[in-house]
Amino acid sequence: MTSTPDSTVKLLIEIIGEAAALRMMDAKNFGGMTVEFPKKETGRGEQAFARIAEVIGHDKAKRLSKQFGGERLYIPNLHNHFIAKRNKRIVASYNNGTSIAELVKEYEISDRWIREILKTTDMNSELQVSLF
Repeated sequence: MTSTPDSTVKLLIEIIGEAAALRMMDAKNFGGMTVEFPKKETGRGEQAFARIAEVIGHDKAKRLSKQFGGERLYIPNLHNHFIAKRNKRIVASYNNGTSIAELVKEYEISDRWIREILKTTDMNSELQVSLF
């Protein structure tokens, strides 16, 4: 499958959600790698499926196998830029009245981490790479 990093990021988010896409794009997982997605969770692709499921969960791995089974897809290593964009969305949501508890559920991170993001995110700096 031929795609750009931006289109891959958007597609991953649509299929498995933002938190799982972040885990996929982490360099210690699949970020910066071309991944051959197994067609099913047993047989020849069993080990590959197990590794993907270990990172993002069984149900989300099944969704990716259904979408990309038998295909190779480059998973971009955009973790740092994606985190910066996410953090700015968290701050903006909070400033617009979203509670910390709601942000915890939406972004699947702890309330302590949300508070740290709220304290340290510079809303005036521009990102070099725009994902959306």
